[in-house]
Amino acid sequence: MPRIPRPALRRAAALGVAAAVCSPAVAVPAAAQEEEQVEEGQVLDDEALAETDKPELTSTNMALDGVIVRNKGDIAGEHTKPLGVDLVDLGAMAPLGDGSTGEFAMIFGDSFINEFGQQWMSPMGVVARQGRLGSIQLLRALNGTNRVSQLVSYNHADNKTLLPSDIINIDGTLYLQGMWNEPFGNVTSTQVYRSDDDGKTWQRASRAHRSRIGGVEELISWEMGPDGEYLYAVSTKFGRKSPVYLWRARPGDIADQSRWEIYNTNTRSWGDRGTTVLDRNANGSALKAGEMNLRYIDGYWVLAMFNESTLSVEVRISDTLERDWNDVHAVTIVKHGPWWNRQTPDNWSQPYGGYIVPGSTLNNLDLVISQWNTGQSAAGSTRPRYTSTQFNARGLRWYAEDYNEASAPQTNKRELDISPNRAASVGSPGNGTSPGTDSSALGSSESFAAVAIALGVIAGVAGLAAVSWPVLRPLLPPQVQAALPF
Repeated sequence: MPRIPRPALRRAAALGVAAAVCSPAVAVPAAAQEEEQVEEGQVLDDEALAETDKPELTSTNMALDGVIVRNKGDIAGEHTKPLGVDLVDLGAMAPLGDGSTGEFAMIFGDSFINEFGQQWMSPMGVVARQGRLGSIQLLRALNGTNRVSQLVSYNHADNKTLLPSDIINIDGTLYLQGMWNEPFGNVTSTQVYRSDDDGKTWQRASRAHRSRIGGVEELISWEMGPDGEYLYAVSTKFGRKSPVYLWRARPGDIADQSRWEIYNTNTRSWGDRGTTVLDRNANGSALKAGEMNLRYIDGYWVLAMFNESTLSVEVRISDTLERDWNDVHAVTIVKHGPWWNRQTPDNWSQPYGGYIVPGSTLNNLDLVISQWNTGQSAAGSTRPRYTSTQFNARGLRWYAEDYNEASAPQTNKRELDISPNRAASVGSPGNGTSPGTDSSALGSSESFAAVAIALGVIAGVAGLAAVSWPVLRPLLPPQVQAALPF
């Protein structure tokens, strides 16, 4: 009898369990639609959860790929109104402090107050935690007050926005990478910010980074390796049309992408020449990566991602990060379906995002997934369906892949030379240069021209500026503000 690989056995068992609980001919009792009841103080032991302990399937609780996926409710809306905002998306998370309190920062993208487009903020953050039943509870604004505000100071003239990619906690310091869109969809540069006070205030940790390699490093997700020696990141070009690349850097170089190394699946090594690590679906079609979230959980690397080519939020799990991820099974968490159908995990219209909640395990994984009814927005609705929702997935441990490098097929992919990024490095605060700008490198002639023109105008209206400077300064472009000595 041929030997069946362990991942295949796991998947077969998981699918068998799902089939046992998914019979469409069996009516679901009303009681099964209620949330699991847990006695006060009871702690759910993931390892002790038997297959029969899984919640029964309901209209918000479906089996996809043998994994039980449950809708645990929207994060925004009524829950965020007390904090001053009710229309949000995205929601990347990282523990606060040393993680002992269970509180975490939650970073949202374009956010609005009362109506879509009103009082635009991005990025915006809150402090949250999981309650005893696992639902995310929003505690306070990340800025330390009872009202949320934009974390980075700039205005949204000409539809400019800073969209967050991911956030990470390194030894108590938070780092946030964002993409400058001018306007939305046109990424001009990326930038890293840091906070030394649990997200209350943020400072530039780097100059703005302009890609010289086609923008493949625009949208990222990062995670510290288990030994603490390297920070690892997956990346793709913003726009949901491109494959995924893998990078590593020393923690001290987190804000300077010119010093990062890229992984090469052909040579199975790190350096200045790399390849994609994830570029096709199981059926051989081209993968189109959207928002991603990379986390190290229970000894495995977990990659959650919105895949535009399948219109699904997927999870891939491997014990080895440095590999060709095309061979890793993709587990569907939610997938797109028509708005007129009931909204369930297997029909979750226009999903995107997919951010892992701190404290998740392979058996009990929580993700935050966004949803936007663009049809309502196009029709002029001021309150379209635009929010982030928490989902819980049980049984992903069955899909954890154990990599065998000796038996892995050799790849022959096109290689990318990242040396132009190194040659174009403009430095970072860590090597004696100034923090830089929001949307361009100070070393560029365009930036110097913009600064010169702006300073000339300011000099010409010196009398007015003396009176109105606090009002005029925020209206200047961020790169000009950064260059001013006052």
